[in-house]
Amino acid sequence: MTIVRIVSGILGFVVAIAAIPLLAVSAGMFSLADGDTVTLPTISTTTSGRAMTFGEVDLDWDRSVAIDDLEGIGVSVDGEDLFVGVGRAGDVDRFLATDLLPQSVDIWLENASGSDPAIDIDTSGLWTAVVMNADGSRGVDAAVSVTLPAAPIRIASSLILGAGVMAAIAATLLFIVAFRRPRPQVQALVERQPEPV
Repeated sequence: MTIVRIVSGILGFVVAIAAIPLLAVSAGMFSLADGDTVTLPTISTTTSGRAMTFGEVDLDWDRSVAIDDLEGIGVSVDGEDLFVGVGRAGDVDRFLATDLLPQSVDIWLENASGSDPAIDIDTSGLWTAVVMNADGSRGVDAAVSVTLPAAPIRIASSLILGAGVMAAIAATLLFIVAFRRPRPQVQALVERQPEPV
């Protein structure tokens, strides 16, 4: 019985350690998704290269997921004489292998240039966001901010919250097994027969 209590205590501790960050992350995500949109923290970046690319983001959702709120993703950049654009990942890779000016190619689904340019992305598929100097020169210095619709963030935070609550319940049950007091053993009273005199 002692081994069961020790193992339950260790497992309860491990599960509780997993529950705490899940609950904290879900609370943070809920606080971000206050209105219709979520603005992620601004990223200040500098590169000595020609352009900064921000990954390949796949906006093709599984057809079984009924989320139509992916429209309204926005990318804004703080800086002077900058270009920001979003294009299909393959097209962007081919463009970056050239020395062409960003405005001279017709690959951008959305683009903007000048001081503090911003774009809204209303598309699906595999795309890459690009930030570069409007004249194509090397050495880009910008602060990039991304705005997302709140609905997918709320769904993700609800799932994470559910996992955190389940882990907290499991940890509580394991702690109950580990730290409950054993019941005192009740011994049956044996009636003594009077001894003959």
